Order: sequence, then structure tokens, then C-alpha cells
Amino acid sequence: MTTVLLHTHSVGSIKLKSSSPFDYPLIDYNFLSDPNNKDINALYEGIQFCMRLVNTTAFQQVGAKFESRPLPACKDLEYLSKDYWFCLIRQTTLAVYHPVGTCPIGTDPATGAVVDSELKVFGIKKLRVADSSVFPFTLTGHPSAACAMVGEKISDTIKLNYSETP
Repeated sequence: MTTVLLHTHSVGSIKLKSSSPFDYPLIDYNFLSDPNNKDINALYEGIQFCMRLVNTTAFQQVGAKFESRPLPACKDLEYLSKDYWFCLIRQTTLAVYHPVGTCPIGTDPATGAVVDSELKVFGIKKLRVADSSVFPFTLTGHPSAACAMVGEKISDTIKLNYSETP
């Protein structure tokens, strides 16, 4: 089992490293940085739930068991204590699956919007973004259908804007 935090309170950033298109951007996930520690507490609660789940009759009947080795970075903490889990979470958290929201859609760049309702980038002519980065929030499910919808919608918009109708 893996505990996954689908809706984070922490906010990261992505910035250009330079004006060169060959330089990778500067990405700061800013994991577990929310001021009220909601993210790390949610992950801890998820781990505790999984530990209880493994001990249920149904899981025991299929031979499920908790298997872990102490993390060297957390060796000074009592193994499996809350402090230990917080240390482990801080040491092992990573981004997986489908990150979204680096160019959120909206009406006002002053509030963080990067693209408008036609996916045009504010302040840059002839540039659109049409992928999962335009989602202004994370999805609970797999983003492939939503990404296809974005592509279909923007292709219809572009065809309408540039069609040569008599």
C-alpha cells in the first residue's frame, strides 16, 4: 500500500532559469510547506489507516503484513513513533503520477492565472497552453480524460476562430 496525498495545501513554483529555451526550468515542489501542517498530518493519518487495515481479518486471511526497515535518516527517533513517521515522510516524499496546475486557467494574472478561457497565455501573443498544467486544482482521478477534453475544446475554439467560412 502507498499513501498518496491528492489535494495538497502546500504550493510550489516553476520559474524560468534563463531566457534560453535549452535551460531546464527551476522547479520547487515546496513539499509539506503549508503553514498548518495539513499535508504532513494527512499523510501520517493515511499511514496509520494502512497500518490498521493490514491488521484486519480480511487482510490477515490473505497473509498481508507490515514490512519495513528503519530509515537511517530517522534512526535517532523511536521507530514507528509519530516523530519517526514525520521524519520518514519528510525524507521520502516525492512527486509521482500526474502533476498539474503550473499554468492555471483564470481571468486575472494578478491572482495567479496564466491562461485565459481560450488557453491564451496572458501577455504573450500567439501562445497557448493546452495540457494538464491549465487545471487550477488537482484532480482526484486520472487526468487523461480531462486532458483529452482540453484538447478537443481548444481545437474546436481554434477551428472556429480561424475557419474560412463564406
